[in-house]
Amino acid sequence: RDVEYSYLLFVSSLLAALSIALQPSITSAVGLYRSPIIALAASALCFSITFTLQDASPAAMSGHVVGAVVCVVTTAFLKPSLAAIASLYMPVTQQGRSFGVMASLEGIGGILTNLVATRLYQQSLTRNSLGAGGALPFYLLTVLLLLGALLLLYVSQLWPG
Repeated sequence: RDVEYSYLLFVSSLLAALSIALQPSITSAVGLYRSPIIALAASALCFSITFTLQDASPAAMSGHVVGAVVCVVTTAFLKPSLAAIASLYMPVTQQGRSFGVMASLEGIGGILTNLVATRLYQQSLTRNSLGAGGALPFYLLTVLLLLGALLLLYVSQLWPG
C-alpha cells in the first residue's frame, strides 16, 4: 500500500506543478477571479464526494484516488492565483508585507488545520451520522472552500479584474 501511495503522491505532485505552470494562461483565458473560484468549487466538490465514498469497492477506491488528485491539483493552483490577485490590488510599497502576511497565515492555517482536523477525525470515527468514518473534517473543509469561493465572488464584484 505504501508503494501505491507514493505513486499517487508523485503523480499528483507532477499534476500540481503542471497546474501552477499553466496558471497564467488559465487565468488569462478564464479570468482573474474565475480561475480560483472554479478551483475552490472543484476542490470542495471533490472533497465532499471523495470522502463520502467509504466502502472498499473498486469504484469507490477509484473515485477516492481521482478525487484526491483533483483536490491536490486545484489547491496547488490557488496559491499563485491568490498571490496574483493580491499583487494587483496592493500598492507596490505594500506588496512585500502582504505576501509576508499571506505566508504567515498559511503557516498558522497549516498548524491549526492539523490540530482541529485531527480532533474532528477522531470524534467522527465513532459517529453514526454525517461525517462518520472520519469524514467530518473533510466535510468541514468543503464548507470552508465554498465560503472561500463565495468570498472571492463577492470581492470580484467590489474590485472587478
